This record gives sequence, structure tokens and C-alpha cells, in this order.
Amino acid sequence: MNTPRNIQLNSVLEETAFVKKNPVLTVILLKIFLAIKYNIPAGRINIRMEKGVPDINNTALAQGLDASWLFRRFGKPGHAKDGIGPGLAIIRQIVSVSGFGVSYLYEDQLHHFILMENNH
Repeated sequence: MNTPRNIQLNSVLEETAFVKKNPVLTVILLKIFLAIKYNIPAGRINIRMEKGVPDINNTALAQGLDASWLFRRFGKPGHAKDGIGPGLAIIRQIVSVSGFGVSYLYEDQLHHFILMENNH
């Protein structure tokens, strides 16, 4: 499926513990991840939910993001003029109240957001 900015959406979906625990919060989470504002024109968004480990990733022009500010509300990289908005801070709250954690990885020009169940 392509979006108005010609961003390709790819998905490989299996049932996961997160979706089973929180169907409503999962919809909110996916809507935030599907925001195309920060993607590149003709880029892609990949949603992989396999073996209980959701990985949502998107293409990027820039280098990886600094995880120290990434999940803060309106976080900004260094002295940048524009922040990232509240979306990733909301994601962190959703996964936290759901008993999950979220990590970030930049690899092969893709921003990866990986959810994992907290085992404590």
C-alpha cells in the first residue's frame, strides 16, 4: 500500500503478546508509528510482528537519532530548531503501562523501534 507521499507500507504480522494484552493501545501505537511526517518521500514503513517481538521501522535521510532525547516529549537533537513532537513520548508511556519496553536502533538507513516484554 502507498500513502499520499508515495511511502510504501509493508507488513508481516503474527499475533503478539502486546496486541493480545492491549488491542486499543496497539491501534494508538500503530497510528503514531505510521505518521509519515518524518519519513522521506518515496520511503517505506515496515511493520514486523513476529515471534513476539514487534519491530516497526522506517526509512530516513539522516543518521541515527540520539536515544538520550528520543523518547522525551518534544525532544530535540542538540541545537536543532525542530523537535520530534510528543509521539515517541506517548509510545514510551503506552509500552510502559502495558508491561513492555521500547528500544531504538538505526541500521541500514532505517530507524527501528523494537518492543519487548518486561520480564520483571
